[in-house]
Parts: sequence; C-alpha cells; structure tokens
Amino acid sequence: MEDQNSRVDKMDEKLEKIYLLQLIETKDFLNTEETAYFLGFKPRTIRKLADEGKLDGFKYKKTGYLFFEKESLKAYQRNNLRHVSSFD
Repeated sequence: MEDQNSRVDKMDEKLEKIYLLQLIETKDFLNTEETAYFLGFKPRTIRKLADEGKLDGFKYKKTGYLFFEKESLKAYQRNNLRHVSSFD
C-alpha cells in the first residue's frame, strides 16, 4: 500500500512539473516561483538575484509580487548558466 502511494505521489509531482512547463510556455512574464523553476533555482535565490540587480524584474505594487520577462530570463540563462558538459 505504501509503495503504491509513493508511486502516486511521484506521478502527481511529474504531472505538476509538466503542467508548470506548459504554463510557462504560454506566458510572457513569470512570477518568482515560475522563474525559479525555469532557471532551476529556489525562489529565495531568484529574489536575491533580483535584489542584487542580476535579474531584471519588477514589483507589482498592489501585491508586492515580483515578475520577470521571459525573454530577459532566456538571455540570463544563455549568458550566465552553462551546462555541465561544457566544462573541460
């Protein structure tokens, strides 16, 4: 029974990731959590990078949420993040 529950939990996690990826593809602006998933960081790291000026984001004044333009995130990804296989 526990084994079956853990399989269901893993399947739910995979479905959530697929849903999030599909959602991200349809948006031009991403919130902090979506940005973290897109770049492979934790949301706290995204907020820190924004505070340091390394990621360009803007705050929605009514809620205080941070949003990031997907094109600028792609540029950050190209310029700052390298795949492990690119290291010699």
